[in-house]
Amino acid sequence: MKSKNEMKVWIPAIAVALGYFVDLYDLLLFSSVRTASLKELGITGDTATAYTKNLMNLTVLGMLVGGFLWGILADKKGRLSVLFLSIGTYTLANLFNAFVTDILSYQICRFVAGLGLAGELGVGITLVSELMSKEQRTKAGLIITSSGMLGAVTAGALAYFLKGQMIWGVSSWRFLFILGAIFGILLLVFRVSIKESSLFLNNENTNRGSLTLLFSDKKRMLKFLYCVLVGLPVFFIIGNFITLSPEYGNAKGLSDINPALCVLFCYLSVSIFDILGTWLSKKWKSRKKVLYLFLVIQIVSVAVFLFLPTPTDTIFYIKIAFLGCGTGYWGVLILNSVEQFGTNLRSTVATTVPNLIRGALIPLSICFFDPIKPHVGLVLSGAVVAFFSIAVALFAVSQLRDKFETDLSFQEN
Repeated sequence: MKSKNEMKVWIPAIAVALGYFVDLYDLLLFSSVRTASLKELGITGDTATAYTKNLMNLTVLGMLVGGFLWGILADKKGRLSVLFLSIGTYTLANLFNAFVTDILSYQICRFVAGLGLAGELGVGITLVSELMSKEQRTKAGLIITSSGMLGAVTAGALAYFLKGQMIWGVSSWRFLFILGAIFGILLLVFRVSIKESSLFLNNENTNRGSLTLLFSDKKRMLKFLYCVLVGLPVFFIIGNFITLSPEYGNAKGLSDINPALCVLFCYLSVSIFDILGTWLSKKWKSRKKVLYLFLVIQIVSVAVFLFLPTPTDTIFYIKIAFLGCGTGYWGVLILNSVEQFGTNLRSTVATTVPNLIRGALIPLSICFFDPIKPHVGLVLSGAVVAFFSIAVALFAVSQLRDKFETDLSFQEN
């Protein structure tokens, strides 16, 4: 009887873990198939590179909008309803994405997919954190984030091994988007068995999901900002170095770099180091120490990737994997955000933080990377923005209190 009850406790964590698997499967699927998909639409060369950044920015913009939308709704209306709505939105977008015939429909699908995906991680971890004991919280976070990383690995592996094939009468990249929609439908069915957070249900008369409450207090607003800035380098490394890996390969004299393989190798190492980072936070009883450790690894990995000689494709892929090591603190970052805020703002924060981090790719690219690139080239512009974002993240960590496995039954006033 006891083991059966224990299993019931872990069902929400498994359901959210599968949701994050789908989240990163989609996000990294585009990076893996972008060359083949744009080529089929008649877009190649420098135009394809420009549209790659455009489509990635639209996905991120959708996540930015969705982060606020789903986070506020989850605090106002409930965590569970948002998890159904968000994955339903994503599923429809992915299904339509499989049948695009022009760049405009592709752009719309990527924006809507980003909108749907935005609710997965933040709302999911909030729900699980509130349903489970504080001692179980870190283990649940480990399961969720490592499953997400495996979703990215799956996207890269399938894109690589199915490249150029026809499946069900369509190109492999179209089939992979259909597969993503199938994952979404299965996830909707599985989530029927999950219950709502009791912490949410027991606080119906409080001011919930209020942006005014979040931003009216200077101390609270700065805490929220620091939670975002801690992750600033993560998505620049993924969205720039990994997505544009063929271009960085060309800058090193390598003409056959496969973006799907880059996603695969990067996220294999991210998966391993995310598990390691979450385990270390439990062992050290500290989120901040782990955040500092990974930011130092980032400094070294970016320097190695950009400035050490890269004589072969194999060395390039090893460097890509090393970049993944430094970004393996995503789970600790989200758990840290969840623990910083009260129940009436927790989902708003936990959902907007990862999506604002992803959204930061847009200003980092438009305001810094793109203007610098014509003057100093691809490699140096990447270095300037990466090291700047890491420095900002180090400062942000120093400003946050370490609230490792704190009691979550409190409100923001």
